Amino acid sequence: MKHWWHLLLLLPHAASIACFQAALAWMRHVGTNRSEIDFNLAMGGVVLLGLAVLAAVWGFFIVFQHDERRYWPWLIVHVAAVGVVIYFAGDWFGHHLA
Repeated sequence: MKHWWHLLLLLPHAASIACFQAALAWMRHVGTNRSEIDFNLAMGGVVLLGLAVLAAVWGFFIVFQHDERRYWPWLIVHVAAVGVVIYFAGDWFGHHLA
């Protein structure tokens, strides 16, 4: 694979999803939504979500600034992955507020 670093740019997305899912699993395990561990995991997910958004913005600039139309699929994957992360963040937030 010539551009293996595109896969590395998806790591913040995957790590953020993992953090939010771990926070939800912890809340279910301990039976409370007010533990420090789930909050810390979710805050790590939020930081990684920020990095995922930056990776998507970087992909946007690569596609449009340098006229690299062949990278459109990667940009779509990044935007979709950010959407998935936001879904899991909202799921955690909903369970945390409940």
